[in-house]
Amino acid sequence: MKRILLQCTLLLFVLQQSFSQVITTDSFFPNGDKEITLIFDLKQAKDVRVAGLLGKTSDVFLWSGAGTADNAFEFQPTGQTNFGVPFEMGRMTSLGNDRWSIKLKPRDYYKVPVGRTIKKLGLLLKSGDGKAQTEDFILDLYDDKLYYKLIEPDLNTFLKKISH
Repeated sequence: MKRILLQCTLLLFVLQQSFSQVITTDSFFPNGDKEITLIFDLKQAKDVRVAGLLGKTSDVFLWSGAGTADNAFEFQPTGQTNFGVPFEMGRMTSLGNDRWSIKLKPRDYYKVPVGRTIKKLGLLLKSGDGKAQTEDFILDLYDDKLYYKLIEPDLNTFLKKISH
């Protein structure tokens, strides 16, 4: 019985690692009109420029935009103008272990006019001086309709974890 329990626990751990991604939210279906918490795991980022952010405990900022169609950076927060200067409104909170978070209500944060549906957020994290950063990420947002989300593990990561 203990052996089966151990095997199930290991399988769950492997599956959890397979589903890991850079950005997660506190909601399965984040909405542009409700406050959301964005959580970034920088260890999952692929851009080589992220190395300058790893191990930091401060001086990490969100650079972002909101979009209603194809351009995820159509609307940007007021004051986000110089990439090489810290953007205080986008100051991230360290969660430790290269994880960062920020709470925001997209419609207010990006000043998107009422009546325009926010479909996506364009996001990246950067150092205060703009010399280190992640790649661009696109986060889909949802309205208040019924949705479902299929989550598929990265098969290569899954198979590597099982074979070890």
